[in-house]
Amino acid sequence: MDYIEYPGDYTVNFTIENRKYLDENGWELFEGDSRCAVATISGIEISSEYRSFALVMEDNTNRRIIAQSMIRAYNAQGEQIPTTVGAYVRCKTDQYEIPEDFIWGDERTISGTDINSLKYFESWGFDFDYCATGVNHSLKFNNAYVYGFARGHFQYAKGTPCELYPEVREAWLAEVESYLMMGYDGVEIRLQNHSFMISDFAYYGFNEPIIEEYIRRYGEDPTLSETVSKETAYRIAVIRGDSFMEFMKEASELVHAAGKIFGFQMRSGMLDPEMDEVLDTTYHECFDNSQPKIVISDWKQAVDLCDTITIKQCYANEYSSALNRRLTEYACQKGIPVWVSAYTQQVTYVDEDGVQVGECNPAFFDAVGADPNIYGIQFYEWDPKGVRFLHAFEKIKEDQHYRPREVSD
Repeated sequence: MDYIEYPGDYTVNFTIENRKYLDENGWELFEGDSRCAVATISGIEISSEYRSFALVMEDNTNRRIIAQSMIRAYNAQGEQIPTTVGAYVRCKTDQYEIPEDFIWGDERTISGTDINSLKYFESWGFDFDYCATGVNHSLKFNNAYVYGFARGHFQYAKGTPCELYPEVREAWLAEVESYLMMGYDGVEIRLQNHSFMISDFAYYGFNEPIIEEYIRRYGEDPTLSETVSKETAYRIAVIRGDSFMEFMKEASELVHAAGKIFGFQMRSGMLDPEMDEVLDTTYHECFDNSQPKIVISDWKQAVDLCDTITIKQCYANEYSSALNRRLTEYACQKGIPVWVSAYTQQVTYVDEDGVQVGECNPAFFDAVGADPNIYGIQFYEWDPKGVRFLHAFEKIKEDQHYRPREVSD
């Protein structure tokens, strides 16, 4: 269904008010009130048959908007209407109309901050599935040309089955076993994924076994409050982490019983994180919610289960040995090799020949090679033709830069 321009009359009123900046979970971003420009659009009547609508801006400058918490819809009685607000538009490059034979799933997504989103959204609509209410970048603010509203909220958070259900852990173990049967040398577990990238994450995770365990541990029912406090969200993350570690132990035993290698991908944010760290975007890869809100209470216990550890961390082209030193030193003491995951695509680094090689650059390799606690490099997000990877290695050979002891492909 195409988006059509609203045909009726409406009024827009602007005021300057002192308000609190709240993020998508209802938590204060700054202490005290801030001066805010408030735009109130009234007089709009939209039938319930329309499942979504769009708000188009004239430009995307001089605004600091948190889509999910700052753009709201109300009915005629002044009651807030539950909505999911996002700024991600579906599209197919240079095809502003959807082809008749188009198969959904072949489209891509662009941010509403891209001016081209204005050309696509009317036909293609918004991708409320991708990142749902939006990736948390730049202090959660997203100044878009167009925002999409959908009625209601997702009932479930995709891609993150609840760890406390035995059936979930059994399904994961069955998947691990299937890889062993295929003949792989080992299995590596990674928490980061591209499913649970929603910004109002605190309102998910209230599955029955989590609630039961929460009441048993803390003596109170977290569902009785209309809002979710940071303390509640953190406690749920700890409960989930404890159950995830049960899976890790069982998976490690299964892999080792088959004589195979068991590994885990970790990063600095997983080392004894404080509450505010877990609930902020810095806990995650590339400052978005790509990792489930899970707290592993004893990270050393996770290392002890493994034969190999991969540091899955975006270093933005400049490797820092200090960032994960506690992890690398502990693993080395245990005789567990540690690998560094290097981005080949996502991170912008253009060398002197004009080739974007990401973290496949000589300076990054030099820094990794100089870290005595690192065994080698794994290359992440391989570009299809290997151009950047091969170009980087040619430059290393020419410049005679230090090469890590081992490099995986």
